[in-house]
Amino acid sequence: MADLHPAVIERFWSKVDRSAGPDACWPWMAARDDRGYGNFALRKGETRKAHRVAYAIANGVALGKTENGCHSCNNPPCCNPKHIFAGTQKQNMEHAVATGIIRKGEARPESKLTENEVRLIRLIGEHVPDARIAAALGVARTTVLSVRNGKTWRHVS
Repeated sequence: MADLHPAVIERFWSKVDRSAGPDACWPWMAARDDRGYGNFALRKGETRKAHRVAYAIANGVALGKTENGCHSCNNPPCCNPKHIFAGTQKQNMEHAVATGIIRKGEARPESKLTENEVRLIRLIGEHVPDARIAAALGVARTTVLSVRNGKTWRHVS
């Protein structure tokens, strides 16, 4: 972000609450998107995610288009550069799962299967019709098919 002139940087930090101290979350106090991430108008008609701007200011280099500005604090409005690290989408999702932001499998409240049932589906799936397995487990046939085809429950081996 070559356009980060001192006046732009000053305007950016004026929208961040840094009062809790250097190690705390620094929430974005201006416009946010529907997921809570700050939106910063770099110039008229050009908006950037606030945490990505904070990363660029602190590191002297902008995140690449395919890089995520991942939050170690799991707090979307946070702009503390100490809490933001560069990562791939996969790394961001792995971090979200590891910290409980995203839940997989049985940890999801809406889950209808257990990991053992998933293993059973994969084990007997080729020998027993999907509809029969679905009826026995109380799920839809498409649920069984998705498990068997690896579209869901990929994390279970």
